Amino acid sequence: MKGRDWYDLVWYAANHPQLHLSHLEQRMIQSGHLKKAQRLNLETFSTIAARAIDKLDVSQARREVEPFVKDPETLTVWSREFFHDVIRRIVLV
Repeated sequence: MKGRDWYDLVWYAANHPQLHLSHLEQRMIQSGHLKKAQRLNLETFSTIAARAIDKLDVSQARREVEPFVKDPETLTVWSREFFHDVIRRIVLV
């Protein structure tokens, strides 16, 4: 994932925290991020998200987004812990 993806995740979690699991499942199968035989549920979603966050180079993601935000200081809160908190705010429907 690129910095913009993380930025979008924060925005969506703050503004539209409901995530339609069945839609995400279909998009992940379509993109090859989930096998057709797999089912996306809360546990699978949480595991995939946690792994992505744990591998995240926060400094790199921040650098990728800085040119596009009005106040780069708003990105100082970005950390792995911050993104784990963002993921916990998503409501799966």
